[in-house]
Order: sequence, then structure tokens, then C-alpha cells
Amino acid sequence: MQTSFYPMGFVLKGADRLIQADDIAVGTMKYLEQTLGLKQVGYRDWITVRTADGPEASFFNLPPDGRVSVFEVFRTAYDQTETPMRLTVTVYPTDRNEFIVNVGDVPKDGDGVVPA
Repeated sequence: MQTSFYPMGFVLKGADRLIQADDIAVGTMKYLEQTLGLKQVGYRDWITVRTADGPEASFFNLPPDGRVSVFEVFRTAYDQTETPMRLTVTVYPTDRNEFIVNVGDVPKDGDGVVPA
């Protein structure tokens, strides 16, 4: 379950597709590059664990008693001027997701990964 937020200033500068509830075929980052000259150069993830709310429990078919939590990932993306350009909030059930984070030069396709 995912929602992205963008500064309203992007819309006022001409990126009006951001306020439509549609997919952008070329991808949002490519659209922002083509429309406003913005390039995502990095991002920061903040990951928390919490109890699922009612709509999330229903969406993921979780038990209603709260025994299965959710991960909530807040990803702040930055442009080439180190300005925040997007906040994406993604919710994952903890009973069926794991995270592996690779940054920089690492072996491809999990080579050298030791399962827990």
C-alpha cells in the first residue's frame, strides 16, 4: 500500500499530472525530469513498525486483533540541489516481508547473502 506526495510548487510550475490519480506511463521521476529538469539523486528511508489500522488490516487480510504489525517506510527523495522532492509512504505487513538494503557496489542477485 503506497502513497506519494510532491510539493504543490511542482504543479504550479507545470507538472500538473501530479494531481491526477493516474499512473504516469514514463514514470514520475522521468516526467519530473522532462517537465521541470529535476533529477532524483538520492533518498533516505525511515522505517517504523506499528499496529495496522482498520483499512490496512482489511487490505492485507490481517487478523483484526492487531497481532500482525506493519512496516511503514517513509522515503524522502532528493533532487540534484539536495532539496526534498518527494515523500513516499509505503506500508507492508510484517508477516510476509523482509528487507535487504544494498548501497554501492555489492554482488548481484544476492551472491554472498547469508539467510537468517
